Amino acid sequence: MTAAAFERRYAYRTHHRMRLRMSRHSLYQFLRPDGCGIHPAKPTQCRIFPFWPELLESRREWNRTARWCPASARAL
Repeated sequence: MTAAAFERRYAYRTHHRMRLRMSRHSLYQFLRPDGCGIHPAKPTQCRIFPFWPELLESRREWNRTARWCPASARAL
């Protein structure tokens, strides 16, 4: 898949950043049973996860994320 095709399908731009689209039907569209399917490319959004502002500002959201993401459970 070309970079342009990937962006059209999986990303959107805000001001000066490109962000991954979040699917309504899954927690994270690149998460596979054996780990992250996009890890080799490591977008910024992935590099800083689970330290996203919306998770850091809400203990409830952090705990909800920790139930399915081992990285956030270990980060505390």
